[in-house]
Amino acid sequence: MQKVLTFLLLFNCLYTSAGAQNTIGLPDIINYKSLDFHASAEIRCIRQGRNGILYMANNDGLLTFNGRYWKLHRLPNKAEVRSVAVDTTGKIYVGGHDEIGYFFPGANGMLEYHSLKRLIPPAGHQFADIWDIIITPGAVYFRTIESIFELKDNKITFFDAPGGWLMMTWANNKLYTTDRTKGLLTLKNGAWEPACNNTATTHLRIRDITPYQGDTLLVASLSNGLFLLYNNTLVPYKTAIDPQLLNDRVNCAGKIAGNQYAIGTVGSGLFILDGQGRLFQRF
Repeated sequence: MQKVLTFLLLFNCLYTSAGAQNTIGLPDIINYKSLDFHASAEIRCIRQGRNGILYMANNDGLLTFNGRYWKLHRLPNKAEVRSVAVDTTGKIYVGGHDEIGYFFPGANGMLEYHSLKRLIPPAGHQFADIWDIIITPGAVYFRTIESIFELKDNKITFFDAPGGWLMMTWANNKLYTTDRTKGLLTLKNGAWEPACNNTATTHLRIRDITPYQGDTLLVASLSNGLFLLYNNTLVPYKTAIDPQLLNDRVNCAGKIAGNQYAIGTVGSGLFILDGQGRLFQRF
């Protein structure tokens, strides 16, 4: 599990610095063990605030790192933190087991936790883990398997899943999710609608969606390779790493530079592709 933090820190660096890289040499990599930060080795999500501090969803709570010092911030119920997102005001939204809220610096500059669970309507009050948090211009969304919570104007409403929400992401100013029975969906006028004409998305385990070129999106499936989504149509995207993608599991994908894309896998490392699907770097 110590590899998890190494990957996340590297992925975060690539988001901000890959544009300056070339094929000669590799970026410096520092490996941190759980003994270094005195918390669980399992980290599921990492975000960086405008202050440069890294915020990590750790099994023991919210883990922060300023480049020198680590600090653990526990939830009131001591639950695992599964997801984290940071808005432009400095609020650090977190989601844990049966808990939802945010951290924000108090008068003394120390992070203080503010629970939002009281805002959830009684019908949706009991939930398990919050796996994704997406901050959009108009609202903040929290995903569990059973429900997606929408925080807007200090009120929370929720969308029940027809078959189970499996992922949630924001790309090209649209919110996307997948449901076990209805496939790939997008939120439009307060309702979830099919994001493409293909019925095959119900059989794909879509893991992530990221901007590709123009209005086209790059869609990463768990074990069926990559796809392009354009004009409500999903088509396979052939790449130089298809053998690895089809024999491994993809966890995440992201556009990291003008024409570079990071694909994170479970067992084959991190791939960087160019806009033509050619391998640029591998970590």
